[in-house]
Amino acid sequence: MMQKSNDVTMRKVLPFFVLTIGVGLAVWLVIAANFTAVVHSFAQIGWGIAAIILVRAVMIMMNGVAWGELLATSTNAPFVVFPLLRWVREAIDVLLPVGSIGGSLVCARLLTFWRVSSTIAVAGVVVDVFLQTVAQIMFAGIGALLQTKNAGLSAALTGIHPWTRGGCDCGQRLLYSFAVWWCPLD
Repeated sequence: MMQKSNDVTMRKVLPFFVLTIGVGLAVWLVIAANFTAVVHSFAQIGWGIAAIILVRAVMIMMNGVAWGELLATSTNAPFVVFPLLRWVREAIDVLLPVGSIGGSLVCARLLTFWRVSSTIAVAGVVVDVFLQTVAQIMFAGIGALLQTKNAGLSAALTGIHPWTRGGCDCGQRLLYSFAVWWCPLD
């Protein structure tokens, strides 16, 4: 009986303890990086930071929705699980030193908790990473077009440096080759 009481106490105290350490570490990092410089940087961004956060949140949620739609016929997992796991994956990849693959592994493992076979879960994560790559390429392409328009050039592709154009072309061909290799047309 005593062991059970200690477990409950640890479950209540440990999160508070870890949160306190995390907040303390964040405060120390801001102070060590010159607090006024950090505040000045955020002041320069202004309300644009809200737009940046909103765009990133929409991208993550849309990738989760697309992933859920692709696996809808293969799994019985509730639809809301996929955007949630997408958030978990992003958090692990961004916040922990796991080399941008740890989040995918954790995500595949968590998906098995909803009675999804491990092969479907891993394949689903690979598809999700592919969707993320496509979304990033589209996002970068839109950014390049907006930058070109912002530079005052008349045509959308006029004036883009040949190396940039060649790199985009090469990336597109590699992505298409991967898609054909991964899902050959019969």
